[in-house]
Amino acid sequence: LLLLLVLAPVFVINKTLVATLQNTMKKLAGKPSPKALSARFTAELEQLTKQNNASALYQLFTKYFATRTNTPTSMVTENWIEQYLTDHGWAHEKTQDFLAFMSTCAQLHFSGSGHTHQNTKQLFKNAQYWLLIVSEK
Repeated sequence: LLLLLVLAPVFVINKTLVATLQNTMKKLAGKPSPKALSARFTAELEQLTKQNNASALYQLFTKYFATRTNTPTSMVTENWIEQYLTDHGWAHEKTQDFLAFMSTCAQLHFSGSGHTHQNTKQLFKNAQYWLLIVSEK
């Protein structure tokens, strides 16, 4: 009986410790490395460029931030992105420039209005630039 009283707390503590370690490992395994994340989204951007699908750029960037931070895509809004960038040391002007880019992408995505070929080319160039910049932070 004494042995049971001594060993029971050890098993409970051990079980809790194992569960905590398993939960931590799941979180770490679910978050890809920044390099792998950058490569994955760069490939997706290249595919969108080949398909000339600029209306999907908004989704690409929201999905990027959601994946990077393990946040549901539905939570990634303009305000959320602004707070994230501010928290990660982005200058106000740089943040506003990125948000202006995202606003252009959102307008194209939600309105479906056509861009001229020249505007679309520039939008893809901007997307490459911004994906590189957000991947560095």
